[in-house]
Amino acid sequence: MGIRGPMPKASSLHIDEEQDAPLLDAFDAWVKIQARAIAEVEAAGKLVAETPNGHTQKIPQLNVLADATKQVVAIAQQLGRTPAARVRLGADTEQEQTDEELDLPSLPERKRAAAKA
Repeated sequence: MGIRGPMPKASSLHIDEEQDAPLLDAFDAWVKIQARAIAEVEAAGKLVAETPNGHTQKIPQLNVLADATKQVVAIAQQLGRTPAARVRLGADTEQEQTDEELDLPSLPERKRAAAKA
């Protein structure tokens, strides 16, 4: 039981495509940014670079990746799509949906799409 009463089951929380469209669009955009940042970090082949004044610092793509990951996780929590969110909502954790069931492209497909963008 939650502080303010029983927690709703995640299965009873339905995504309303019209009402939740801005959140779903934001999630989609951040997932694409995250995939592109991953592709760029992998393409760079390094995590640090030397600045013009001789100091080393992490490559800028890592900052983009960190920001995108924070956004993806935050929105995923709102949608009940993280392990902690499922537990918090009282969801049956053994009935996770796959990317196919959610109609999401696979991770390799998302990486290829991000690399093309």
